[in-house]
Amino acid sequence: MREDLPDFDYIVLHGIWSWVGDDVRKDICSIIRRRLKVGGVVYISYNALPGWAAAMPLRQILAIHAETAGSDQYGVLGQVEPALAFAKQLVDAEGRYFTANPTAKDRLQQIGSLDRRYVAHEYFNKHWEPMYFADVNEWLADSKLTFAASASLQDQVEAVNFTEAQRRLIAGAGHPVLQETLRDYLQNQQFRRDLFVRGGRQLSALERKERGWTRSGSSSPPRRPTSRSRRTPTSARCGSRTRSISPSWPPWRRTAIGPRPSASWAPCRRSRRSPPAPSWRRSRCWWGCARCCRPRRRTRPRRPARAWPRTCSTAPDPAAT
Repeated sequence: MREDLPDFDYIVLHGIWSWVGDDVRKDICSIIRRRLKVGGVVYISYNALPGWAAAMPLRQILAIHAETAGSDQYGVLGQVEPALAFAKQLVDAEGRYFTANPTAKDRLQQIGSLDRRYVAHEYFNKHWEPMYFADVNEWLADSKLTFAASASLQDQVEAVNFTEAQRRLIAGAGHPVLQETLRDYLQNQQFRRDLFVRGGRQLSALERKERGWTRSGSSSPPRRPTSRSRRTPTSARCGSRTRSISPSWPPWRRTAIGPRPSASWAPCRRSRRSPPAPSWRRSRCWWGCARCCRPRRRTRPRRPARAWPRTCSTAPDPAAT
């Protein structure tokens, strides 16, 4: 392995894992173990089982024909057409394999319509080994990797991919490896795209709920009440006064203990300058208490002056005038 390689934040293995031998897989795991940073991510795609189980004999007969009866004059691409024609002769001869596996006959027709370069890579490669998820997880565990999630967002929405009975079956499995294997069996998965992380931290059920992340289909956190005001709990009241909380207030003001200042009370200078300190002195109320607040002087309009007070003894007698 090259010694001048830097440490990587992520490594991508697309179209590699299922088409190489075990010796190459060991070298890949060695590179991941030495060069992937802590917290780094590995993307890996591979042919999965049991989705490919029914088509493995078909691929085997195509590869054997290309190796034994094919010609090397035109390379691998020149071996594709004769092998497909030979497989069609086997279907016309009513081979019991195609009778017992109708999907293999449909797959052979599908292969005939695909690009020959893709067919040569997928079916005529020297190394071709679909794997169960448990086997891939065991390979990458030696590189200190743990399964994080599927790289396909649609595969993570269980409400779309599985019925209610299937979701209960998956939830009862408990272990992540068994759960992923059940998903492959329930969907007959043929191709997987997974994300593995090194040194990942598992979120608790409470943290996943707070972040609004679930595999049941809901990806948004719970909505807050739409009311613009709410009544203060009894422990946060000051006498009989209550406060109305506005969404436009800053967070420290919305979470403060106590009611809003009334018309006859005003917060003191210290409370007005900064939020209350979390101490016993400010723990009761900092909005309208007599301890920390001073009364506000009310400015009322003066009454109009009267000509004579009602109790004045020197007022002139109307009858006398």
